[in-house]
Amino acid sequence: MFQKNFGADFDNKPQLSLSQPSKKKIKPHLPSESVGKRYVERFWHPFGAIVAPSLVEGVKPAWRTIDYYLQPSQLWNLHQDKSKLVGLRFNDTTRYATIDLDLEGDYHNIESINRIKAVLEDIGIVDIIILQSSFSGGYHLILTFASPLPTFALACALEITLRNAGFILRQGHLEIFPNTKPYSAKQITNYKAIRCPMQPGSGSFLLYEGFL
Repeated sequence: MFQKNFGADFDNKPQLSLSQPSKKKIKPHLPSESVGKRYVERFWHPFGAIVAPSLVEGVKPAWRTIDYYLQPSQLWNLHQDKSKLVGLRFNDTTRYATIDLDLEGDYHNIESINRIKAVLEDIGIVDIIILQSSFSGGYHLILTFASPLPTFALACALEITLRNAGFILRQGHLEIFPNTKPYSAKQITNYKAIRCPMQPGSGSFLLYEGFL
């Protein structure tokens, strides 16, 4: 079903869409570094990004939504700034998804991760990168795809697959990003934001099964 192939942990409420110019196209300004160019190819969405000061371990970030078009180069600069944290929402298509397992949650263990990997393999998702998400000690399972997939369809597939396997999706235990956002007849609703992976000084780093 999917092609093979990397939080903020924000509130559960639907986020109203920010004012987004629909007619005039803005040419994305890319980072100068090659690794930055590769990063923003997968992790970038210009609207509704969230930022917070990078605080000490054990303190919950004070996230706020920025109200301007975030250039890829600006995202990379924020990513590399150890004094800040940054997170992104999702566009209509995406090349990644994240499964968030909090430290004190029911599924923060290798047995649950192996179960998640097994059920996702049934729908063609076999490459999963496991990260510590932050100093909190939670896990982020990053699913990557070789080409963009429809975001809402992917969110539905992940949610249905996990629920059918017996997992309970709830904040503080197991969440999926992109989420199956609610529909509004009057306003566009945004996907929830998730912190960007592997920010220097954020407590996010790669994990291997032997260290889980």
